[in-house]
Amino acid sequence: MKKLHKALFLSLLFCSFSLFAQEATKITEKVVEISDIKESALVVKINRASSKEIQKGFKAELKKRSKDVNTSGKEMIASAAMFESISTQELKVFARVEKLNEYDHELSVIFLSGETPVTSTKNPSGYKAAETFLYNFANNISKSANASFLKAEKKALKSLDKDLKKLNKKVSKADKKISQAESNINKNKKTAEKLEKEKNLDAKGIDKRADAEKDVLKDREKIESLKKEKNNLEKEIKDKEKDLKKKEKDVKSAEKAYEVYK
Repeated sequence: MKKLHKALFLSLLFCSFSLFAQEATKITEKVVEISDIKESALVVKINRASSKEIQKGFKAELKKRSKDVNTSGKEMIASAAMFESISTQELKVFARVEKLNEYDHELSVIFLSGETPVTSTKNPSGYKAAETFLYNFANNISKSANASFLKAEKKALKSLDKDLKKLNKKVSKADKKISQAESNINKNKKTAEKLEKEKNLDAKGIDKRADAEKDVLKDREKIESLKKEKNNLEKEIKDKEKDLKKKEKDVKSAEKAYEVYK
């Protein structure tokens, strides 16, 4: 029974890793419906980029090839688009961007030559060209988005490291102030003790002894305050160190993700 539980746990663990593993850009073919057109489409997943970025980029590609490009919500339509590598004829292009999860979007594109879709079976060479075009577009968008994300993560890591150094400097300063206050206490205690031993102490000496004793009390209060400050700083340092370690892992993860699209 224990072996079964262990096997099940390892299976679930493997599945969870598989779910979060970064996938390279891959084109698939399936039937989708875009703007009342239900045909075979080329489909690709794009990572990290927003729906707006993907639509803007793909619309720009369509405008290079067609004078008539329309956008409606998450859909884009181009008539009389000239993709010379795909077909010698003008094509109708129907595209849609859909959000899959927090990190991924799916771009589906139908290329129509007249009423016939460009597919891997009906037009292998045209499909291969369409696949190359869509792969390059999606891969570049994912690469750019991951590069921006990696840059932001590295910047955040650098900021955390800077904050941690500042906190450690504050602790060092607090230690120095505590050490100085303790030195002042010893000095003033000796002054007060010396004056107390003197016989026939005049008013000036009495005032000097009283000031020394007051300074001892002030420095003790100062030390207590500094120790509380130091304690709070050390708690903050521990939290920052945890954040720093997590961010270091995030940066490594972002670096691996970026490498996928190179």
